[in-house]
Amino acid sequence: MSAERRPQRPADLDQRVLEALASGGRHGFAILEQMCSATDDLREMEEGQLYPVLHRMESCGWIISSWEPVEEGRRARLYRLTRAGRRRASQAAPSRGLGALKPREA
Repeated sequence: MSAERRPQRPADLDQRVLEALASGGRHGFAILEQMCSATDDLREMEEGQLYPVLHRMESCGWIISSWEPVEEGRRARLYRLTRAGRRRASQAAPSRGLGALKPREA
């Protein structure tokens, strides 16, 4: 990690994922592209760093995913906000972040 790059807090990443999904469903790489276009802080974030965040948010019930066709013979996992995710996104101020997510009880 370079001296100029500060680590992203989970709350910051959660907020940015929610913002990226606010306009509709996206696959992982499109979420990453949207997040990177919105801020310079994530320019060096790799695709593999995003998926644990998406899985955690899905276990919290804030996003859902499904396999969708993207090209002939190919599929990609599409992520969408749930009602709880939209509610959380609307409550969170970007400057304050979302706070740590905890998986919902079964």
